[in-house]
This record gives sequence, structure tokens and C-alpha cells, in this order.
Amino acid sequence: MINGLSKWTTDSGKAIDYFLGDDYYDEEDKEWKEREPKPVILEGDPQAMKFICDKLEFKNKYTTGVLSFSPEETNMIAANPGLKDQILQDFKDFAFAGVPDGARQFLAIEHSHTKNGRLEIHYMMPRVHLESGKYRNPFPPNYNGKRGKGHNDAFIKENDAYIDHACAKFGLTNPRDPSIARDLKINAFDKESANKKDVHKLVCELVDSGHITCREDIESLFKELGGKITRNGDDYISVKFSDDQKAMRFKGDIYDKSEFGAKAISESAVHGATRIAEGSIEQKYEDVLAYRTQETLRRHSSQRSRDKESTEPELDIEGSELNAESEFSELLAAHEAFENSTNDLVDVKSSAADFVSSHRSQVANYREKLASITTGVEVGDIATIQTDDPVSRFFLNQFKQQAQKEAQRALAAGRQIWGTSFAAPAADDLAGERAVVIFKAAFGMLTGIDIDRPEAVFDCKALGVATAKASDLKAEHAVEIEHNRKAAVDAAVAAAKEKAADIKAKDERARKEREERRVPSWKRNRHDLDDDSGPRPGGR
Repeated sequence: MINGLSKWTTDSGKAIDYFLGDDYYDEEDKEWKEREPKPVILEGDPQAMKFICDKLEFKNKYTTGVLSFSPEETNMIAANPGLKDQILQDFKDFAFAGVPDGARQFLAIEHSHTKNGRLEIHYMMPRVHLESGKYRNPFPPNYNGKRGKGHNDAFIKENDAYIDHACAKFGLTNPRDPSIARDLKINAFDKESANKKDVHKLVCELVDSGHITCREDIESLFKELGGKITRNGDDYISVKFSDDQKAMRFKGDIYDKSEFGAKAISESAVHGATRIAEGSIEQKYEDVLAYRTQETLRRHSSQRSRDKESTEPELDIEGSELNAESEFSELLAAHEAFENSTNDLVDVKSSAADFVSSHRSQVANYREKLASITTGVEVGDIATIQTDDPVSRFFLNQFKQQAQKEAQRALAAGRQIWGTSFAAPAADDLAGERAVVIFKAAFGMLTGIDIDRPEAVFDCKALGVATAKASDLKAEHAVEIEHNRKAAVDAAVAAAKEKAADIKAKDERARKEREERRVPSWKRNRHDLDDDSGPRPGGR
């Protein structure tokens, strides 16, 4: 397993689009290909992640990386249900050391379209402590008390401790194991990989036999074979064996000056000097975890936030911090309230994300033209849009059409739940209007654009207004549905009573007809009937 970090820290939308995109660019074949299987969200909410990152005022807004697994590890994880979740939870405990569970904003996307079906888990974390509102880099380059660009030494040591721990705990392949790490590190897209393997195999055989005892011997071998060393770095050697051949880069422990240079040691000595002591793995990791936890608590605990007397320097803070802890808490609370009040229309929010992704250039153009737009997109007629820019007008029309589609989709979904018996124009209007409100709010969260108020920014207050309106519409819709349901039930009961009365009357008429058929005909013809003066004489 490898934990690799990405250099990208701005424009969270592009990063999320890459995570979830159906297509990817194959560097080897130099063409776009479809991801199959499609990316799978393992944890987190892409929309919430983008909303939080975009609201941060720091220069670097997020951290992204990937947990990459070998084909053998991928098969083992697939054969053990729950192992993937355990690995992910263990990684979060490392990355969020000292951060409460409720303040861990985390997005994890699974990719398995890679060659050989290797599992990759891409992750994303905002560079902020959600409780303190302060900048927090989960993998800081300079926890040394100094500001500035820093270096990666601290991260490398901490990450090595985590990798050793995770591989030992879950039975994964440790890339730091010298028997594995010594192998040639070949770029997956290198056209010359076959030749590199042959050359590397020869070098390894000569190391094993003792004919090569240091990196300088490797350089001499390449020259003897007719190679020309084009680059000679501290941890790699680039060589080409013909003028028309691309230089091949060899990288690994035996090509590293710090590991194998000028020491005249055999391969077994290299292994002995670098092999991981298994007994110390957990102790090293516990020390790293304790240190990371301590640093997080020291910088972000509420007590320290209130304590103005501390004179220790802030570490690795980039950009400006939010003015107050309450401001960021308010932002998170507003988003949580929006999510809770709209969790029945997740598809509408996803459609907003898809719309932004597919109209990225139009959104950017619209943002630039906001000054010339005087009226937003209302639920009613498209003609209410007023702008002199034809491109912006076209975009707004597309937005309105998509919003109307979402309204119709929400209406159809509601009718599947309630049926058409309780449907009424008033309830339909409320359901459609609520879908449009949610679509606009989701769009605003992703872009910062208040589509109804071009002169304003979609901020925490706007989100609160949208949340309240969506909640009110939901409540009104529920009341309308209940009213229609009760009316339908009352009508059904009345109809049932009327039908029962009709049945009873029909039964009564049938009974009388049956009784009349049992009376003798001479009685039915009134020949034996008495009058008021008494019995009539005669008769039968």
C-alpha cells in the first residue's frame, strides 16, 4: 500500500470532478478513456466538501491524495468484507489525529478502472479545523516552528511510520520492505520498461554476486555497456544506450547515494541496514500519533483559542484565518441544516453539481458579466431575465430549463410516493417550487453565485434563507397533501356509506318481493280481507 499526496490545493471543483468523472486521460495511450467500473463514493459528500473548501480564505484550501494497492492487496481486500472500511478508518485516525470525530470532514472515492483492476482510494480533506476555524494541514511540511515553504522530511517520517503500521496490522505489502523497495521503480507509462527490467536484472545479479559493491560500480557498468549517463541525481541515474533511444531512469535503494553510494556493501548489507524492525513498528507509530495529536490539541483546543497569553509561534499557517470561531461554526451549521431539510431530494442537488460541471466555462463567463445582469431567474417566465450579454442570457435560459426539469422530476417522484389520488395543483406547485429553491441553493453553494440576486454573493445568510424557504415549502406541501388525503378519505367514506345505503335499500326491496311471493294468490287478490265492521262472511 502506498499513500501518495497530490500537489493540488486550490479549485476543489476540478479535483472533485476528476474524482467522479466518467472519463480519464490515459497517459500511456495518449487518449481519453471511459472509467469502467465507475467511481464509487465510499464516504463523504462532494457538494459539502466543495462548499467548505470554497468558503475558506486560506491560500491552500484542501489536501488530496491516494491510497494505492497492489493487485494482490486488491484481491485480499475484495475477499475480506469490511477490511476496506477498517483500512480507511485507520487512515482517518492518522490523518485527523487530535480532531474529534464530529469535526472530520472527509471525502473518499474508490477507483478500480486501473490496469489489473488495482484498487485506488482517492481522498480529500479541507485544510481547516472545523471547530476552531483555523488552518490545519493534515500533512504539514514544516512542523519545526518556522514559517515558509518548509520541506517534506516531517511528512515522510510520519507517513513511513503510518505505512509500516498499516501494512503490519492489515497484512498488506510494505513498499518500504527492502526486498520490495530495492526493486526498480518503473514509471507505469514508460515505453522502455522492458529494457529497463533487463538492465536492472543484470545489475541485481552483479550485486548479489558481489561484483557490484556500490553505486559507483553501477555507473561504471553502464559506461562499459556503451551507455551515456545523462543525469546523475542523488537517488537516481538516467542513462541511454543509443542516440535514438530515450534515456532510462533507474531509481531505488541500490541507485540511491545515501543507501548504496561509496560504502562498498553487498545487497545483504543494504537489507540489514534498512530492514524495518517489526518490534518497533507500533511504538514508532504510537509516538507519531501522540505527537500529531498533541500538536493538533495545542493549536486548536478551545482553551488555547481563548488564551491570548500564549507566546509560542503558530506553525505552518498559510493565508488569513477566519475572523472568529463562531463564523465558521455558523457556516457548518447552515450547511448541515440545509442537508437535513433537503435529504429527500438528493437527486436535485446532484443535478446541480452535474450542471456546474458541464457548464464550467459558461459559469465563469456569467460570473464576469454579473454587473450587466439586473434580474435573476424567477420560477415563472424566462422573459424576466434581463441582460445585454447573449452568452449570459443563453446560460440563464439553460439554467432555467434545467430548474424546470428538476421541478417536473420532483413532482413525478412525489406522485410515485403519494399516488395521483392526493395530487392537486396547489401541492404540485409547492413541490415544484421547492425543487427549484434547492437546485438554486445547491448551485449557489458550488459556485458562490446567487442566481436570484446577481448583485449579491451566495453566502451563509443566503443559504439560511434558502433552507428556511425549502423547509416552509416542505411543510406547506405536507399540509396540502394531508388536506388532500383527508378530503380523499372523507370522500371515500361518504361514497362507501352511500353505497352501503344503496345496498341496504336494494336488499330491503328484494326481501319484500320474496315475502310477497310467499302469500297465497287469493290473499294477494284481497278475497279474504276483513273490513272495519269485522270479518266478512263467506269466502273459502
